[in-house]
Amino acid sequence: MSVTISDIAKAANVTKATVSYVLNNKPGVSEETREKILQLMKEMNYHPNVVARGLAGKSTEMLGLIIPDISDHFYAQIVRGVENTANLYNFTLNLCTTHAIPKKEREMVDLFTNGRVDGVILMTYFLDLSYINNLKKRRIPFALIDSTLNDESIYNVSVDNFEAGYKATKYLIKLGHKRIAFIHGPQTAGDSLFRFRGYCQALSDYGILYDESLTSQGDFKREGGYQAFLTLHR
Repeated sequence: MSVTISDIAKAANVTKATVSYVLNNKPGVSEETREKILQLMKEMNYHPNVVARGLAGKSTEMLGLIIPDISDHFYAQIVRGVENTANLYNFTLNLCTTHAIPKKEREMVDLFTNGRVDGVILMTYFLDLSYINNLKKRRIPFALIDSTLNDESIYNVSVDNFEAGYKATKYLIKLGHKRIAFIHGPQTAGDSLFRFRGYCQALSDYGILYDESLTSQGDFKREGGYQAFLTLHR
């Protein structure tokens, strides 16, 4: 017999409305309770689905977008672009922010792969191949943003980060600078790695020795970048 929302609510000692809030990623539920409910869903093998879709086999007309941080201007612009395009096609955007926490990213992907959306757009620092495999297995269309995953079968919207790092460094070299610093992004961020490789290649091409003391660790956030900059001047 299939596990129901009532079963989850009873096991978690909460109301069915609370479980529904978690399923729909709505506010009003404490993080502790949310984590407890999500864990029970996993343990009890509960697979939510959109009723209309399950009964009529119709589209949910919803897209899932997973990003690290909505407060960041870069991600906010992406959300705006996705939402504007979704609206043109009468689709609703279901936005999830993970705060770059791998566990939360996994939970959000699991939630979307259980039939709650017609497609998923994923932007993450911690790309786990299990995400991709689950989406493929469920035959849910998906696209990646700024991923370094080298797979031509996967639709990925990105830029040439190696070239970007190279050009930025070359520009400063042409201005006469030789002590050029580099602030890394998160260690798991592939785009930061490729920019760093471009930076190193430009230094090499113009005969400038790489100096590790001119590099610092950031996290793609304003405060993290500021602290990394201060580290370079200590």
